[in-house]
Amino acid sequence: MIRAFLPSDRSAVESLWQDTENEISAYYHPAWRSYERLEQLDHVLEQGETWVYLHQLQVVGFISLVDNEIVCLCVEPEHRGKGIGCTLLNHVRCFNPELTAVIYESNRQGRHFYDRYGFVTSQRFTRNQDGQALLLMQYQAPFMREATFPMFELPMQIH
Repeated sequence: MIRAFLPSDRSAVESLWQDTENEISAYYHPAWRSYERLEQLDHVLEQGETWVYLHQLQVVGFISLVDNEIVCLCVEPEHRGKGIGCTLLNHVRCFNPELTAVIYESNRQGRHFYDRYGFVTSQRFTRNQDGQALLLMQYQAPFMREATFPMFELPMQIH
């Protein structure tokens, strides 16, 4: 079940986020790598939009957006591969047709995930302290993507 973040979810979201700290460079916005990560988490939870995924009434995943940028998509390791990340992404795509995400170019798993769900790489750049290449990925709704099949014009009939 997905629902909007509530203040009572704060400790569960923080714990989930800290449990995946070793993977932070692979999945999260580069700014979260700094020593101010908890302050940034507070900012996102206060200023952004966060949705949680509940399994047996426990928070096992969440997605946070600031404007249209996904700044965090996190699922507990034991719940990965069960469609939770996809479900969270689909939920926010319903009301945010122009989503973006910034990920490390070396994050093959993240790139594959976003590619699979309709994101395309629109820019490659470096703007963080570690000098690693980043990718700006943008979601393109199916009706906005270029058609992969030939388009034919129907003959016009005049009466």
